[in-house]
Amino acid sequence: MITSIPAKIAKRLADFRAQWVGIGLSTERVSRPIVTAALAKMFAAIGKAPPRIVIILPSPLQAVYALALLRSKSVEIENRAQVRDQVSAQVRAQVRAQVRDQVGAQVSDQVRAQVGAQVRDQVRAQVSAQVRDQVRAQVRDQVRDQVRDQVSDQVSDQVSDQVRDQVRDQVSDQVSDQVSDQVRAQVSDIIDYRWWYDFGQFDAWWVAYYFVMGLLGVDVSKLDGHVEFTKAAGWSMLFWDYAIISDHPTVCHRDVQGRLHCEDGPAIGWSDGFGVYAIHGVRVPADVIMEPAKITVARI
Repeated sequence: MITSIPAKIAKRLADFRAQWVGIGLSTERVSRPIVTAALAKMFAAIGKAPPRIVIILPSPLQAVYALALLRSKSVEIENRAQVRDQVSAQVRAQVRAQVRDQVGAQVSDQVRAQVGAQVRDQVRAQVSAQVRDQVRAQVRDQVRDQVRDQVSDQVSDQVSDQVRDQVRDQVSDQVSDQVSDQVRAQVSDIIDYRWWYDFGQFDAWWVAYYFVMGLLGVDVSKLDGHVEFTKAAGWSMLFWDYAIISDHPTVCHRDVQGRLHCEDGPAIGWSDGFGVYAIHGVRVPADVIMEPAKITVARI
């Protein structure tokens, strides 16, 4: 039983906390080879093959647009003006090009259509919940049991207080919740938002806890794929055959309390222009920041 944290690790808890906050708020570009390798390791932990098609898009907004596209038959997309306007031609083109590249040019249109239909059925059936339960929850529960057996409550609480909870406050509470709210505000009228986000950089808060447990000697190797994927991917939704992955943001500005804050642009933003405008953690319309002269007393 591990009843205390070795001094050499205890004095580095603040460093580990900063490391995982940095991962959760990373603005480095997503690498397809690194992401696909991490996916393979994640799925291998439960004896499954990784998704055969990986779609990487510039932002969470485009990722959810792609999800809306995949949930509907193409004719449904074309016949719904609202969806047609919001699911941009750029997103459709990127999805189609990436699917074509990965399925293979030599594969017939009929086979590609069958693949698309299978994926659409998985997306509509909310298979991502099954993937989440098996790929993440099942593996995490197994590792959690090992932690409970090998680590005292005092040590677990210390790691939780000094690493996990503080990373959660800065990454999840202050940033990812704001991003989720912004995405929901823009697309909730075309898709059910309750199960959008499952994996990626915003998982840093709980992955950080098990990272430290590994340093203490607990075997957390089953989570290696999660660790690598959290480091490598932005906002992501995973299915058995498909993975929809957002790139990392290009900018992330916060105030001294870790709240999203920027007075001359998006507080967090992506390469396609999607972002969250915020003042000291309070979301505001973009024009409040970019065109303050237009703010009137009546509007306030």
